[in-house]
Amino acid sequence: MTLVEQKVDVRPDRLEQQPVSGPFRNRLKELDVLRGIAAISVMLFHYTSIYPDFFPEHRNIGVRFDAGGYGVFLFFGISGFVISRTLENTAGIADFTIKRVARLFPAYWAAVLITTLVVQWSGTERLQAEFETVLINLTMLQGFFFVPSVDGVYWTLTVELAFYICAALAWMARRRVRIEYLLAGWMAVGAIASVSEIAPYRVQMLLVNQYSPFFAIGVLIYRAWSAQRRYLDQLPYFAMALAILGFNGGAAFLIAGVGIQVMLWLAINGRLSAITHPILLYLGALSYPLYLIHHHAGFVLLRAIDRAQIGPFAGVIVTSATMLGLAALLHHSIEAPAERAIRTWWLRRLSPQPV
Repeated sequence: MTLVEQKVDVRPDRLEQQPVSGPFRNRLKELDVLRGIAAISVMLFHYTSIYPDFFPEHRNIGVRFDAGGYGVFLFFGISGFVISRTLENTAGIADFTIKRVARLFPAYWAAVLITTLVVQWSGTERLQAEFETVLINLTMLQGFFFVPSVDGVYWTLTVELAFYICAALAWMARRRVRIEYLLAGWMAVGAIASVSEIAPYRVQMLLVNQYSPFFAIGVLIYRAWSAQRRYLDQLPYFAMALAILGFNGGAAFLIAGVGIQVMLWLAINGRLSAITHPILLYLGALSYPLYLIHHHAGFVLLRAIDRAQIGPFAGVIVTSATMLGLAALLHHSIEAPAERAIRTWWLRRLSPQPV
């Protein structure tokens, strides 16, 4: 029996109670690989398309990889899938919050400090941030306070945090209202708010602005993968997500939405198993620290390489390799150990204590 053919109880009060069993408990390695590919794509986009705009006085390779910028939207789609699964296996909002803090903040704090030190040491004024800005950035809430980010890529973290809030609220309401209905309302309200002035901009940010359909696609895919809904049942909501993407961002957003939906569908159906090579899986493990560290620090290194009269193509290769090495160092020395330590501490607090 295929995933589409599986029979499920679609009553709203039953959807969230059905266990995820069998193959649906397995970790999708394909998603880890897609994360790695997305991070590499975004890095190359920044080095070939954004760097020349930041520093037009320096040489560049003359080839723009603009398509790599859409890797951010793939991150959003994967996040919709992963956060849905995380919430389904959480013990409560506090549990969800601690696990997200353990996952995001240690590597982020390290990246903020490293980026600040590298930029200050290099004297690159265009990339420097004030001391107060750095302190506010350590909260990861700078976007909500309209404070500049220490590194340009951090804008997506504001979007992610807003999605976590929306997802947690939906999780709390899940036994009264079907998740798909909540997604439809969320996307519709977000679309209206993003094109009108009826809501303050901070409210629009909390609604995830025009990016909510990317997350919704991931949620819808998860619901099918976990056998809580048939894929065919999700088609009207996929259509709504794509329509809103087209309305908000034109053809570019629409094509990105279709591509993400196809990639995630292929992943849940085992059609991407050929790409789960250990090297690509390792890149997936490095995707978050690589994303955090590659932008400003990479620009500083690209400038230094150009001043050393090394060709721009070699500069991109050397810089990319250096950032991958730095990401590996962050992953093994800070990200993974800190996450394990925080989770262990939290599990001990949740465990009943002997009398």
